Amino acid sequence: MFTSPFPDVEIPELSIYDDLFGDLSAEDSARVALIGPATGAETTYGALKAQIDAFAGALAARGVTTDTVLGVLCPSCRRRRPRRMPSASPPNDSSCWTAPPLQKRAATRTCASC
Repeated sequence: MFTSPFPDVEIPELSIYDDLFGDLSAEDSARVALIGPATGAETTYGALKAQIDAFAGALAARGVTTDTVLGVLCPSCRRRRPRRMPSASPPNDSSCWTAPPLQKRAATRTCASC
């Protein structure tokens, strides 16, 4: 068995969301949480929380629960625009899907196996 030379890390009884945003003050909401490396765009803690809440709501509206397994693709791309990705079923003109068409396509799926 391998052990760390460092003391054990104390893990809070809260979820990560509650630990990060549970006692978020108005002053902290205005602070910068993230800076985009490609554009320098700044996201505040308040905006980040709002984006997380919106994403969680969209997932819940599609039937995602705490028992649902999800995969998330986060490409490491320094380009300013989303990378063009080939579709699993390309359109008739053999072009590639960009981020907005993929989002629209995902939003329109209605079958349980999609």
